[in-house]
Amino acid sequence: MTKQDHNHSFNKTPRGIGGLVKIEAVLANLVKSLNLSNSLKINQLQQIWPDIIDDKFKDCTQLMALDPSGNVIVVVENPTIAYELNLCKSQLISDLRKLAPDTKINNIKFDWKYYHQLKSSKK
Repeated sequence: MTKQDHNHSFNKTPRGIGGLVKIEAVLANLVKSLNLSNSLKINQLQQIWPDIIDDKFKDCTQLMALDPSGNVIVVVENPTIAYELNLCKSQLISDLRKLAPDTKINNIKFDWKYYHQLKSSKK
């Protein structure tokens, strides 16, 4: 984005009292220009995940990503856990959609291939 482009988009920003730019508009432009939207959505889903998952799965799962198609990627400890979570996938999707209504969620994919790599990198 050139300086001219930046100034042009700034001039289109909605103004509040006294011609000052509203903070909501500044933050929205910042999120858009830094491409933070997906990161913020993933962070929100990561905060929600422990609240919707059964206690027995909290230590062996981690929500990792949200792809552009609306697939939530959850890393799980092993294939058995992936199978068990697949049995309640529709409820998990419903709960995520309820708690994050502005986020497009079409599916949840459970992946066990990277779990141990992930856990060892956090030590």
